[in-house]
Amino acid sequence: TVHDCRRNALYFTESAGAPRCVSVVYDRGASSATALAPDDLTAEVFDGAAAAVVSGITPALSPSCRAATERFVELAVAAGVQVVLDVKYRARLWEPDVAAAVLEPLCRSASTVLCSSEDARHVFGVGGTTAVRTAALSTRLATQVVVTDGADGVAWSGPRGGSAPAISTDTWDRIGAGDAFCAGVVDGLLDDNLELGIRRGQAMASLKRTMAGDCFLGTRSDVDRVLALVDGNEGRAVQR
Repeated sequence: TVHDCRRNALYFTESAGAPRCVSVVYDRGASSATALAPDDLTAEVFDGAAAAVVSGITPALSPSCRAATERFVELAVAAGVQVVLDVKYRARLWEPDVAAAVLEPLCRSASTVLCSSEDARHVFGVGGTTAVRTAALSTRLATQVVVTDGADGVAWSGPRGGSAPAISTDTWDRIGAGDAFCAGVVDGLLDDNLELGIRRGQAMASLKRTMAGDCFLGTRSDVDRVLALVDGNEGRAVQR
């Protein structure tokens, strides 16, 4: 296939501490990822699936990726699979108004939408507190919306909406924390418990920020240990 002739994508990260920001440069041109197309997807993809996760980055990579993302969501909905969409706006890939025009219809088809407070402002023009932004996006995008706001914590809408403070963390590497949070939310949704998913996501994001690299490499017991500490249960600073 055409994908066999293409290269893997790369990205380069320049780490930094405040007041400098972390800088990421992507090298995705003519990569296999950018060649993704609707014909690559069939309904069988969702056989036995309980959730389908969509990144807002994918439709920004190329016209065929946008069409494939739309097809993916369409097939998931038709199969009765819950769709979790993580907005993840990337300014180096597209302009905010273009992103909003593409992502809004996808969000309205999703069961749960994850969005940072910054993306809520830049992409969807929604300001105010985290709670205000969550309420506005739940009306505009999806009933169940989760808005993260860094050190200010997270808020969510839905039948059992609420908010939670951030977990204090000494950050070594912030890259990948958002993906770790998303994974925790999905884990909770598979247990039919959004609030539990948010707690797991916060713990996983916190742990990821203490790890070098862009992947969360913890275990369930690591996550449970962080949640126990957050809940005020005694834990050890050093394990021996």
